[in-house]
Amino acid sequence: MDLAEQKQHPIFTRSVQTSFYECDVHKNLKLSAMMEYLAETAGIDYNQFQLSHEFLWEQGMVFLISAVGIVVHRRPKAKEALQVSTWEAGTRGAHFLRRFEVVDSDGRTAFESETAWVLVHPQTHRIYRPSQFPYSLPKLPEKTVAIEALRRIEIPPEMDFLGKRKIVYSDIDANGHVNNGIYPAIAYDFYWRALEDAWPENFTARMTFSSEAHLGEILELYGKVLPDRVVVVARKGEEVSFVLEKSYILGS
Repeated sequence: MDLAEQKQHPIFTRSVQTSFYECDVHKNLKLSAMMEYLAETAGIDYNQFQLSHEFLWEQGMVFLISAVGIVVHRRPKAKEALQVSTWEAGTRGAHFLRRFEVVDSDGRTAFESETAWVLVHPQTHRIYRPSQFPYSLPKLPEKTVAIEALRRIEIPPEMDFLGKRKIVYSDIDANGHVNNGIYPAIAYDFYWRALEDAWPENFTARMTFSSEAHLGEILELYGKVLPDRVVVVARKGEEVSFVLEKSYILGS
């Protein structure tokens, strides 16, 4: 499919190969790497419509991920070839929905995802309504995945304090705050045994992002193991920065 045809088609697909450093000690692809694949593929899709990060920034706009849900059917291994497909799935409230399917070389779905994004002003962080976005991409809302990103994560009333994490220079991306792929890595650094012991192969992961973390700020991490899920919460003072929930119930 050439570029002209691709731009008329609602599904964009690219090939990737998992790297050794993107995998854990069991050679399974890390959750943080999965999230980076999703964000990078979304960005490339926008680029083909001349809607690069730089162009949108100059227009006073930037997309920030607000929530993500991932259903992992099979964890890819190191040095594995994958096809990452993505498509716009419409809007809900202030959110732009984008879905993904990642398949292996045998055509099996390794993981699928729905993400929710908000469009904000880069400096003021004023949220734009979807109707204020002056550009249009082909949409395919009828093509669904096995999870919804915007389902609320219930935070347990009592959680164990895990420790504090200072935000360092290497955590920061071109938007000036912690890259969203770093947040699951932070959660795993503090609660890796609980998160890995809970359904290591097939699982559902949800994350919500409420307050960006910046260079030098301190996150306080809290965790809780429940019968049907594991939850990690990061706070900046009284504010919640991010929440990660891992469970086995696919698409719940």
